[in-house]
Amino acid sequence: MKKAFTLIELIIFIGIIGLLILIFALTVNSQKAQIRDLKRINDVDSLRNAMQVMKTSTGSFLRASCELGMVSTCSRQPNSDLTTYLPSLYNLNDPKFSGNICDSSRACQEDGCNYTFTILADDDYSVLFHLEKGVAPYTEPGCYQLTSQGIRKIQ
Repeated sequence: MKKAFTLIELIIFIGIIGLLILIFALTVNSQKAQIRDLKRINDVDSLRNAMQVMKTSTGSFLRASCELGMVSTCSRQPNSDLTTYLPSLYNLNDPKFSGNICDSSRACQEDGCNYTFTILADDDYSVLFHLEKGVAPYTEPGCYQLTSQGIRKIQ
């Protein structure tokens, strides 16, 4: 008598393999979102540090000479002092949502978006950015605001 797998055993085996592949794919996708969030926090920290150094050196956040809108477009301004303190400014874009502008907190919450200046004044600024999953210490997904005072989640 020959021993062989039955059709049911093969279907169960293929189902288990499919389930393992699905779990692996979901884990990898989740890891990619977390890596993008880490890059976002790193980018925002770099921007915050550059803004602080510029303010200390020049006396004003307005020396960034940025228009309200995507942060990276500030690098195109010929008189922007921010490019001196953050040479990679031209490349400072969200790793996933580089085309969307955070023109409101609603857009930032729902769609994800590129880093966007929403306020730029002599003594303050505001940049909106989006986290997909959250990463310590910003553990919730959603819209965040960077100001001269630090980072806070927007409800």
